Amino acid sequence: MKTKPYKHQADEFGLYDEEVRALFWEPGTGKTKVIIDTACQMYKDGSIDGLFVLAPNGVHRNWVSDELPIHCWDEIVPWTKTHIWYSNKSGSRATAHEMQMLVDWQGLSILVMSYPAMMTERGKDAAKSFLMNRECLYVLDESTKIKSPRAKTTKRVLASGQYATYRRILTGTPVANSPMDLYTQLKFLEPHVWEGYGCKTYSAFKTYFGNWELAITAGGQRYERCLGYRNLGLLSKIMVAFGSRVTKDEALDLPEKIYQKRYYVLSPQQRKHYDTLKTEFMLELENGKFIDAALAIVRLLRLQEIICGRTISLKENPRLALLKEVLDEDNSKAIIWCRFTKDIDAVMDLFGEEAVYIDGRVVDQARNEAVDAFQKENRYRFLVANTAAISEGLTLTAATTEVYYSNSFNLVQRLQSEDRCHRIGQHHSVRIVDLIAEGTIDEKIVESLREKRKIADQIVGDGLRQWL
Repeated sequence: MKTKPYKHQADEFGLYDEEVRALFWEPGTGKTKVIIDTACQMYKDGSIDGLFVLAPNGVHRNWVSDELPIHCWDEIVPWTKTHIWYSNKSGSRATAHEMQMLVDWQGLSILVMSYPAMMTERGKDAAKSFLMNRECLYVLDESTKIKSPRAKTTKRVLASGQYATYRRILTGTPVANSPMDLYTQLKFLEPHVWEGYGCKTYSAFKTYFGNWELAITAGGQRYERCLGYRNLGLLSKIMVAFGSRVTKDEALDLPEKIYQKRYYVLSPQQRKHYDTLKTEFMLELENGKFIDAALAIVRLLRLQEIICGRTISLKENPRLALLKEVLDEDNSKAIIWCRFTKDIDAVMDLFGEEAVYIDGRVVDQARNEAVDAFQKENRYRFLVANTAAISEGLTLTAATTEVYYSNSFNLVQRLQSEDRCHRIGQHHSVRIVDLIAEGTIDEKIVESLREKRKIADQIVGDGLRQWL
């Protein structure tokens, strides 16, 4: 091996020749290294001559630019050819030529592609050609991307799995929203896995592992509501049979996370708007209006917009002032997490040339350049980002401070984003700071996320009343 493994990595590598494996490892515990070591050994044994990786958009590129140069075995490097599939270049003659060379390569061919790219016709055709013409190890990085059985991406990925003898799934959050998320992930590894338990369909799987009732939304739409889960002991045994579970506390001697809360008071104008809207929402509840989780989230979102200073004109935004105060306390590099585009714009205006940003507006090569400029080139002190855009896959260990300017309500995105800089390669403690407006839903949001509780589960009916 080119890099020395931790014990949990060495233990997993000892099972490298198994056809299917699941690495249920927390972010930052070194899943990618194990896969690269596995591919190198399999190629050396003559078991494979191809590695196909599907990963979240923006993460797929890192396999080639960051991970392979560090971990690919020196003796294998001369025999390796790689290609990063970019959808915006897929129709060019150069890309067609590169793909043909990759398929024909007399060595180890490596193709990395994003999940969205797999949904394009050219992406699908390229993946199929590669899988059918090479003996491949097929890897799903962040495999929860295929958790929905009815999604087109899921169906396409499951169909493509039949072309690879060796398959791996990688995720730190296999049951990101519920145990139901496991259905398709394990089905990718073993298409008939659930039939052995009498679950020939997803409906049968849901019934076997969950308790459901018919519910009606405020708009009169009927839907199935989960009341709880059952047979979870069996589900855990099935997970263990397919792979391994690793947490950072068990596996790594990483520096600690230091959590801090920093409070401020809303401006009089903000407080007036906040209390008025809160009263309006309370009246809805007192008048008996049924509010499901989706509608409750919208209510909280409107309050959060006021807290962040989005919906009213402020002479000075106290939240921005606190952010500057926090970041002026030392000279460390920092990631500033923002939920809203306008928050990102406001923070960028505050820090000017010291900062670079990444959100849905920054794509492909521009995103890669922004990450490299922050992580490798030290051109910027601050990276301002949206958790939905880069909470997964990226290594950002140049930062030792993370500030949550505005939190998403998505627990998985929060957990994933925290670990962008708290992972292998980090040699300093990581300070994680939440900005909180006193006497607002900020307090409940941060409490829930830090205690790893899903916000949507807590705000239906009387739950929303308690939050308000």
